[in-house]
Amino acid sequence: MVLASQKIFHATLLTQSRQQTALERVPLPFAFAGDLGTLSLQESALGAKIRMSERSEFGFLYLLLADFCKLRVPVSETRKRKGNSFQSVPSTKEYLPRKSTYPQTIPPKKFTPRGLKTMQTLPTPLIITYLTLLGTTIASFLTCLTSRRQSGESILTGRSHCQTCGHPLHPTDLIPIISYLTHKGRCRYCHAQIPFTCLTAELWGAILYPAIFLHFGWSCNTLMWLIAGTLLLSLSLIDAQEQIIPNPILLLLALNRLIFLPLSDTPIRQELTSILTGTLIIPTVMLFLTLLMDKLMKRETMGGGDLKLLYVLGLYLNWKNMFFMLFISCLLGLIWIAVRKTFNKQADPTIAFGPFLSIGCLAAVWFADPFITWYIHLF
Repeated sequence: MVLASQKIFHATLLTQSRQQTALERVPLPFAFAGDLGTLSLQESALGAKIRMSERSEFGFLYLLLADFCKLRVPVSETRKRKGNSFQSVPSTKEYLPRKSTYPQTIPPKKFTPRGLKTMQTLPTPLIITYLTLLGTTIASFLTCLTSRRQSGESILTGRSHCQTCGHPLHPTDLIPIISYLTHKGRCRYCHAQIPFTCLTAELWGAILYPAIFLHFGWSCNTLMWLIAGTLLLSLSLIDAQEQIIPNPILLLLALNRLIFLPLSDTPIRQELTSILTGTLIIPTVMLFLTLLMDKLMKRETMGGGDLKLLYVLGLYLNWKNMFFMLFISCLLGLIWIAVRKTFNKQADPTIAFGPFLSIGCLAAVWFADPFITWYIHLF
């Protein structure tokens, strides 16, 4: 009789132990208390353990249903039975979520062209050297296109030649910067003066391309500003010689900005806000001021091409940078007029404003934000 009662007692303990082990495997970390059973939570670093009273079969089913439905109850406090009511006791430990048993998804790798990977491994001095040579070559080519456009020649056919004597130029005469300095700014065959704008454009290209790369690094903004700088250089050369800003170049500038707009690292909403403020505030104010000054002075004070260029540049700069650009452009224009008047008192006071707007735009890329921050901190 005693032996039979011991076997029944051991069987009961084994059954309760198996039920408790099954409950500990339930991965639902929350406290539960009810008429069907009393649950209490004991958090630990290894997980949550759930203890139940004798009447806990329905509570166990509730746990399984809650785990199936992914229910999560905050465990900021535990609940203890006190008579017929329950008293909340703040928990002193934080709940540690269990680790997911599902395999973690590996994020897809960004596609990078093989050529770009190879270029990113090149040392910076070598890249700067390449960009310097590329900038001077493109600038020299743009000066050739500008001179042929002015003379009415074809820009696609024919060898490079002297604009004065027409003699074809040797490849050694076409080395940017070096050929100009070697021949002292004159043609090797007729000794005619070569325009100083050729050297200026080549130097500008040699400085512009590496500076853009050093400022933006390996990003889409680098390519966007390289294209924009090339178009601004071409626009400036044409405006300096013909006093006109071609509409196709303005269209290409606007198209370049819109193509790279979705590829920018800045959020699209911030980019659109910058475009709206840049194109509406400063250019519109300048338009009304120009119309007012034209009526007061009874002559053209600012060309229509310059106003259109202001609107296009507003796609690249916000209104603060546009204000800085306009300030730098007007300052450089006044200095240039003063220099011309110093050496030639009968010089025409009208100047091509497109090159100064281009210089001011590129200067705003590097210096506008630091200058504005410094100026604000003065007050």
